[in-house]
Amino acid sequence: MRVVFSSDSKGSGNGFKALYEIRPAAKEDIPTHETKETRGDGAYRCGRRIRASETTPTGYVMSPNYPVKYNKDVHCDWEIIARDGYKILLTMVKMEIEGEVTANKAHCQKAVIRVSGAPRPEYCGTNQNVFTPFVTKNSSVRISFLTSPDKVNGLKGFNMSWTEVREVNGRNERM
Repeated sequence: MRVVFSSDSKGSGNGFKALYEIRPAAKEDIPTHETKETRGDGAYRCGRRIRASETTPTGYVMSPNYPVKYNKDVHCDWEIIARDGYKILLTMVKMEIEGEVTANKAHCQKAVIRVSGAPRPEYCGTNQNVFTPFVTKNSSVRISFLTSPDKVNGLKGFNMSWTEVREVNGRNERM
């Protein structure tokens, strides 16, 4: 969220008062099939729920239009669900998102990738090595991609692979 207060030199007042509420999206907010829609306010919503199976144990999650530039005011949510007894291995194939991640902090004001349970809460920039491959702690993971409703430069976005894995003798093995 970004709040901008502008004023001119005409008159004076007591400023303004604002209230906000941060609410996590519910699982019901993630469509069961691929969704790509532009809402009345111009915002673009996309994403879907992906269920791994014996015939589909791997796949990709990509920003809209990848590898063509992404647009402003995008909100995409994906949830990947593995079969019982399995987890998910996530690997960043390519990432070109405005901003940068340093050793201590992510500077992702214009666009961001968020992955539940990942080593870092937010990812952006052009160095996909900051996203080290990791295995989820449970059988599902949520991935979100958001861009600012204001102007964005629109880089290529991201391409992330997922693979269903199961633990065998204390080690994760790909299926």
